[in-house]
Amino acid sequence: MVAWLFDSPNAFVDLRNPARVVVLVDRGGTPTTINDLPAGEYALVVFHDANNNGLMDKNFIGIPREWLGFSNHYWPEGPPTFARAAFTLVVDETKVFDVNLRSIFGKLGLLGVGVGVLTQTSPYLGSDRVIVQPIPAISYIGDRVQIFGPGLQCGLFKWHNLVGLAVTGNYRLGAYDDLFSRGWGTVRTP
Repeated sequence: MVAWLFDSPNAFVDLRNPARVVVLVDRGGTPTTINDLPAGEYALVVFHDANNNGLMDKNFIGIPREWLGFSNHYWPEGPPTFARAAFTLVVDETKVFDVNLRSIFGKLGLLGVGVGVLTQTSPYLGSDRVIVQPIPAISYIGDRVQIFGPGLQCGLFKWHNLVGLAVTGNYRLGAYDDLFSRGWGTVRTP
């Protein structure tokens, strides 16, 4: 287990450059202490370093793959927010945190299903044509595959969290009529 202590909202949102790193050793239920902290505002992230590399492993698009938890029993619904996990430490104060670890993905990944609406109007003066089309809103975030509505991204290769190679694709629904089918593409001469 590794604990990262942040004192900067900018570093916290990306989970990078913690102010303090503490490796947590199983002490039979005795809390681990982080000593010599100056007074200030902090946020705590604890994660299970499953492969013992000292890093928080992330998937292809940067979402943590290892189990993690935040101070204040906070669980983000998107990128983490410093203010929600933050606590203030005053001089000579001791705080105790019980952090519950969870997996962001679960066993199968994150799936979202909903419905959206596309609307299209004519840009021409006097036209009152409006097209309304419901569309499925589907998202899936897995370890290597991400689907966001009409977009698909599949991670093929990643090297040391520095360089990655992915295949991306998009599909289009028939939301827009072909211009020629409406007669806009024809040229008439007198």
